[in-house]
Amino acid sequence: MGALTKNFRLAAVMIMAVTACESEPGPSPASSSQGARPWLDDTKPAAAEGKVGGADTACKLPVQFDTAAKWKAKQVTSAEEGGSLTNQGTFTMVCEIDAKPAGNLGFLRVWTSRTTGQARAALDRFLADDRNITVPEIREVKVAGATAAEVTYVRDNPTAEVKKRERVLVVPTPDGAALLHLGGLDDEEHDQMLPAYVLAKQTMKI
Repeated sequence: MGALTKNFRLAAVMIMAVTACESEPGPSPASSSQGARPWLDDTKPAAAEGKVGGADTACKLPVQFDTAAKWKAKQVTSAEEGGSLTNQGTFTMVCEIDAKPAGNLGFLRVWTSRTTGQARAALDRFLADDRNITVPEIREVKVAGATAAEVTYVRDNPTAEVKKRERVLVVPTPDGAALLHLGGLDDEEHDQMLPAYVLAKQTMKI
């Protein structure tokens, strides 16, 4: 009887151990430092101080949106910046909104394309022309009543010292697609500038 009791207790202990292992949650697929919080959807928009997009603003664009306090916008031409740096996929950079006056190192950049059609297709072409994009996460969002495409990804350039997160939004317009890009010196700068991006996204009009 003693042997049976001992064996019964041993079996019970083994069952409890297996059950505990099965019930313990494993690591989340998004638990890495680069993927733990890619969207930050609880980010509140920055306070608005200016606008871009209209004929009476620094950048005439197919979209209009509010800009954050102290951010400085300027029109961009390929001749100024160097053609290869201002063209990607079917897009051309046309406006640069500098965060340095507000105390950050980075830009909101607006690119435009004459290509019409779905925003996702235009976004895919833009991403395909950049070999340093890793772990992209893409979703559809409604912006100004239109179906837009948004991506957050990690730029992993072998010649750079750090990996950094960036974000892109593509909005279709009757004149083609408009693309809003937020970069930054590093992840910390990116997160600090994200409210300006959210402001642009939430106030955008076609």
